[in-house]
Amino acid sequence: MRDCFESLAAWWNRRSRFAEEWRFHRDRAISEFESLGLTRREARRIARCRLGRRSRYRREALREIGGDLPGLIDLLPVARLKRSPLLVLCCLVLGTALLLVLNPQRGQLIESLRAALPFGRGLRNQRLIPLTPAGIVPAWFALLVWRVAMAVGAVRLLRDPFLRNCGKLRWYGALGLILSALFGVVAWISIMQFLLASAWSWQRVQSLALILATLAYVLAAAASQRLWWRDVIRRCPSCVEILRMPIVRGSEANVLLRSAEVESICLQGHGTATHDRWGRTFQRGRGLFPAA
Repeated sequence: MRDCFESLAAWWNRRSRFAEEWRFHRDRAISEFESLGLTRREARRIARCRLGRRSRYRREALREIGGDLPGLIDLLPVARLKRSPLLVLCCLVLGTALLLVLNPQRGQLIESLRAALPFGRGLRNQRLIPLTPAGIVPAWFALLVWRVAMAVGAVRLLRDPFLRNCGKLRWYGALGLILSALFGVVAWISIMQFLLASAWSWQRVQSLALILATLAYVLAAAASQRLWWRDVIRRCPSCVEILRMPIVRGSEANVLLRSAEVESICLQGHGTATHDRWGRTFQRGRGLFPAA
């Protein structure tokens, strides 16, 4: 947050610099005309005609010195924001919130989430489909998929040697896994609401759509877990930012001698991570700028 305020202050100083330069040249032109024997009023009028309007040069000048909107974007720590762990978590929260807000039947979605919980009972609404609780979308399949995914993810977080003594990274991975499961369950209920909102004229087509949606959902859940794990292991155990500047050594064709390995560093100076065929290691204090 302090970097953002410093960037805003530097950007505002650039914009103030144009105003100061403009006043300097205007006052200098007025002084030159006054030295020729003109009055103050006449000197201002002639200087105004000679320099032109301020808005005529303002946009081009701000673009040259970086005082426009692209200059502000360049000053903001956008690159560091991309490496920040909050970006992934905020995207998951925002995606879940959008599914809830944009759903025209959000009340039914919330009731379905309540029914999926162990203490969700006593729902008395219009029945959606036979053999299901009244007025809710069956979410047991999504819960089963994400319970398995969370169990596998928990085992990975606890048993992976790279995450040994890495409390921050484990908490980040656990929170990301929980938010992914929440987003997945909400997405499943939204998909089922769309497919079961009304009876189709062709029952076989609707059944085929349900089967394809189920298969696509399972594949998407597996892909999301793979992306989640790749995101966890490519972060620094100390600051939980993404490791950068990967350097590839060796060859993938060799197994024992000079096997392929990728070395990445933490830009905050916390250490270097090495990933090869046999596993991942992290050596602290060997970053680009070692932390004090």
